Amino acid sequence: MLQERILQTLEDLDDIDQRKLARVANTTEAALSRFLNEQEELIFESVLRIVKYLYPNEQVTIMADYIITQKSYNARLGLEYCSINRLWVECNYLLNMLSKSTDPCDQEWVFMYTLLKEKREATHSHVHLISKVEQFHPKEIELKVLASIFRRILYFELNDNNTVLSSNNDAETLIEKIKSDYIRSSYSVRLGVIMSSVHLYGNNPEKARQYSYYIIGQDFIDFVKSVAYNNLGQTYMLEDYERAKDYFITAINYAITFNHSVYLKTARLNLSFLQSYYQIDSGFSEPIDDYATYANYIFYLIQKGEHSLAQKNMDQIDIKTLTDWDKAFYFYYMGLLKNDRSSLYESVKAFYSVENYFYLQFPLLELQKLGDDEEALQFLKKRGRFSEKIVNRRIR
Repeated sequence: MLQERILQTLEDLDDIDQRKLARVANTTEAALSRFLNEQEELIFESVLRIVKYLYPNEQVTIMADYIITQKSYNARLGLEYCSINRLWVECNYLLNMLSKSTDPCDQEWVFMYTLLKEKREATHSHVHLISKVEQFHPKEIELKVLASIFRRILYFELNDNNTVLSSNNDAETLIEKIKSDYIRSSYSVRLGVIMSSVHLYGNNPEKARQYSYYIIGQDFIDFVKSVAYNNLGQTYMLEDYERAKDYFITAINYAITFNHSVYLKTARLNLSFLQSYYQIDSGFSEPIDDYATYANYIFYLIQKGEHSLAQKNMDQIDIKTLTDWDKAFYFYYMGLLKNDRSSLYESVKAFYSVENYFYLQFPLLELQKLGDDEEALQFLKKRGRFSEKIVNRRIR
């Protein structure tokens, strides 16, 4: 049991006692004592603070065991912890337990986190989930915030960034009114991740950085800081090689520390892309096990000057199987390989179709080098910002 383990740890350590641990937990000595003696539960974030402080390398495992012993309010907060930390077995356990409750608040939490589960398991289309979340009118302030964030995530994944930006600011307004430190911090991270990405792709680096630092400043959810540093690195790709590199390395280190393979691969591929773009040959060490890595490898070959080998690999790609996102990079690499305007303009169109105005700059810069009309290129380059200005006027 967690309380027994904490008591044993306090006996084994000379530099911490219950008074200091109460300060760590942001609670009173009396409340901590009642918790340790199994007389009364602590609020969720106080237990999480204790576990993070005493057992940083075992936090998720310990919390997974603790969460399934919780009821009602702490169980609701446990749903968010399980969802963020990918504890799907524990998440399903809590959903099943709370679904049997007669408390209408518990039922609201079950409904909202079931939608998150349906998205994760791809049991329904994004359009269907948007319809369900838009019909959901919870009384709980936490769920009003989460519903707003979830809706933005769905539109973002549908490449509809303008709808994300035109959403009202209810999440931003309500998030600070959430009483739970943990939920407020966790939802702030969820919001920061989606909005930093939207502004990055909208070619608004200042806003992307603002939301990235917003994530970094939050407590409790350190592993997601890998996303924030990765987005920061991307915003500096065309401005400052060293700064971008340092941010990507920090993102890599966070992903390694918290054993997050997806974030690790993303950050490493972005670092590789950056080094290839600036023709800094550090070798290509990524295992080529998917299209993203394969495309990154081709870019590395092109920038290294190994055009024959790059072309041989390009010839292996069936363009009909590519998403618009992948086509954008495919045509960009083809344009680089052959100094081909038509391929670069195809890249521009593909980046535009997925509303990624940041990476749109890369083929545009190559077209400028080829002497294409400066005024027309500048107009295209500003399309992302122009679109955002229209949206901002509509919000006001």
